[in-house]
Amino acid sequence: MKKAVILILIFINLISCSKNNQVNFDTGNLWKITSKSGTESFIFSTIHLYPKDELDIAQEAISSLKKCNTLALEFNMLDSLELQKISTYKMPKSLSNGYSALLSEYDPKELSSMEIQLIEIAKKHELKIIGLESADEMLANLDKFKETEDSKKEMSNQLLIENFQMAFKMYREENIHGIKKNMSQDEPTMTEIIVDQRNKNWIEDIIKTIEKEKTFIAVGMAHFGGENGILNLLHKEGFKLERIKN
Repeated sequence: MKKAVILILIFINLISCSKNNQVNFDTGNLWKITSKSGTESFIFSTIHLYPKDELDIAQEAISSLKKCNTLALEFNMLDSLELQKISTYKMPKSLSNGYSALLSEYDPKELSSMEIQLIEIAKKHELKIIGLESADEMLANLDKFKETEDSKKEMSNQLLIENFQMAFKMYREENIHGIKKNMSQDEPTMTEIIVDQRNKNWIEDIIKTIEKEKTFIAVGMAHFGGENGILNLLHKEGFKLERIKN
């Protein structure tokens, strides 16, 4: 009987330890990553285009960027050849319609890009700037998604704007779980091809980079949450992640 009680207590203790080691990835736009070699890097959730008068990049993110040697974006926006490939590419209707709806609601002068702001800070502090994928790799995923779009009913501008504003609100609340959940429900194919698959493709390069040097990774907000989100994939690989609250 005594032996059974001891075994039960050990079992309860193991469960408790397991729960304490779990990380909640439901909220948080900025995280510190500690690599297996002890190098500290950061990963930041961005909005590619947003009304600049309604949001500023968190000072904690800017401070974290200045501590690093490298800024890693989804692709290298300073590479003119890469930019040319993307700028001349005919985007899937879902993405181009969303962009058009945004411009119908906001004056282009009112919009800003987080990535461009981060690049300006990185250049000022002489950080190296790299991409997690090439333009060709990104466009290959977009081509796959295009093949699935033909039978889809197009959303109205009003609905597209409402979706954007809802996502924008969740970003400000740092609700990365809600952003990914809504996207998965509304656009499951897009989520699988343009978000989850790219996350899996990036992980190996992210690991190599953060093991080598202090890196500030900045990727779109949809890439953070969920089972196949960047945060959970890094956690599965054994990296320590700590949320930095704004």
